[in-house]
Amino acid sequence: MLMWLVVLAGACMAVQDTLNALKVQALSRNHGLAASIIDAFLWGATITGTTIAVFAFHGNNWAEKITLIVSVVVGTFIGNISGSRLGKKFIKDAENISQDDRITALENKIQEITSGGKEW
Repeated sequence: MLMWLVVLAGACMAVQDTLNALKVQALSRNHGLAASIIDAFLWGATITGTTIAVFAFHGNNWAEKITLIVSVVVGTFIGNISGSRLGKKFIKDAENISQDDRITALENKIQEITSGGKEW
């Protein structure tokens, strides 16, 4: 198998996991339209990577198989990390307030109440 197929398989996995992370984040924040669009692109990366893997695993060259597996594992790590970072930056709650911001606001309110700033 050519080296570019190994690189393409890893890249497909990175794209697949990035889009998958974004899709899950969009669905969890009730952004169905965004999740549907992401899922449409996700399918392209998935079928391409699967086709490459099936082609490689039907051969008898173990070096190619191991290289492909390593490339896909690296793509998995890169894809999950990048998907998480992109989702944190671009996919927000409906009110545009992240979970960290809500927790900080609650902590500030508790601090204000316990320090005698306001009555119940």
